[in-house]
Amino acid sequence: MTEPAAATEPAAPAPAKKPTVAALCETLAALALGTWVGGMFALGAFSARIVFRDLPRDLAAPTMSTIFRSFDGVVVACVIAVAVATGVRLLAAGIRGRADRIALVASTALVVLGLLDVGYVHPGIERMFREGRTLEPAFQALHQLSSRSANLEAICAILVIGAHALGRKRA
Repeated sequence: MTEPAAATEPAAPAPAKKPTVAALCETLAALALGTWVGGMFALGAFSARIVFRDLPRDLAAPTMSTIFRSFDGVVVACVIAVAVATGVRLLAAGIRGRADRIALVASTALVVLGLLDVGYVHPGIERMFREGRTLEPAFQALHQLSSRSANLEAICAILVIGAHALGRKRA
């Protein structure tokens, strides 16, 4: 005896319990991620390149250190926004399928990465810079960790926004 065709197809995700709240949370997360990840890439790819090209190194390095330290406040605000939006969305919509699981895992990874950046990586880079230890391997390792973290943040942001879009399409 064979099962009916409907039983072999994956079930559609259940509709969100509070779709307006879920949509607002997804929008808040997307705005926070665009600000955070876009801002970090703009600072790293454009500002740092231009500052180090146009200014003497002894002026460029402290300037970029100040800029990145200032931007850490934006990162903290965005981490909080992503964490709150993710939690409220989870309460409002639950986990309806694979897209929601992907968004939840990627959002959690972003929060951890953001906290790692502002709590360990960036202060470590700045401390070693102030101590004149920029030629040490540990300084280079922190810079590499910072770059890898930024790349992972970009990937996770794409996953969050893409998963939310996919979840809306299927809902």
